[in-house]
Amino acid sequence: MEGHEAYISGFKILPNKNILSYSEDKTLRIWDKDSYECLAVLEGHEGYIYGIEILSNNNIISYSKDKTLRVWDKDSYECLAVLEGHEDSIEYIKILPNQNIASYSNDKRLRIWDKNSYECLSTLKGYYYKCGGIKILGNQNILAHSDNNTLKILERYSYKSIKTLDVNSISINILVNDNIALLSKVSPKIDILDKNTYKCIVTIDKNNIDKYYYELTSLDDILDSKDFIYANYFKENHLSIIDKKTNQKLQWHSNYKPEVNALLGEAITINDGENGRILKVIKQKQ
Repeated sequence: MEGHEAYISGFKILPNKNILSYSEDKTLRIWDKDSYECLAVLEGHEGYIYGIEILSNNNIISYSKDKTLRVWDKDSYECLAVLEGHEDSIEYIKILPNQNIASYSNDKRLRIWDKNSYECLSTLKGYYYKCGGIKILGNQNILAHSDNNTLKILERYSYKSIKTLDVNSISINILVNDNIALLSKVSPKIDILDKNTYKCIVTIDKNNIDKYYYELTSLDDILDSKDFIYANYFKENHLSIIDKKTNQKLQWHSNYKPEVNALLGEAITINDGENGRILKVIKQKQ
């Protein structure tokens, strides 16, 4: 599959199973799922394309270094709208539960765009994607990480800030019980915040995570279940398994490449990362 004239930043499988690729050559390309021939070249961006998302109506939205987002028709691949307003490159977008679009830019603005008209509904100052981006809470309010070591809880309809949390974290994630996990920027620990009070209820520190904590650079490396948190360290072939209630490390494997592969009812399997063989089965608490 050839055609792009610069580095391919990424690709996504479309709902119709065709393939969409986007590139630093400022174009997107659609490839046939069977023949892999190029069906369309989507042109219009004037800078590197950093990413794309699929909207609820299956149209495509792309975002770029050129400070714009573009919406493309799912069938004709024609450009339907250009979303302008950011003053620097757009680093990230998130489709919100109500299908409106949130965009982060290097201009330290978070903008919310209407899903139908693509008009800008709100512009929020002081938000920076590299500090952690957006997460959706269990009540569908928005958790946004800003550039001054704060987390802001935004009301899901008005997008107004209803609470500010002073934190110093490099990564955030929402656990399966809707509590919030924060990976500290300055010390080796993970704080778990209560989903209702936003107060810290558990701290997993270096005594539990061990020295390999420093291999964990993002909470995307954290897997979560009802009772346990799993921190994978692929470089050192280690896996920490931490009990949520007691904050104690339950298992530590170091002679193979471990993976928490699947949830099987109330049990979790730990598999060899090379051949998939089940190494251990841990039953969750009743």
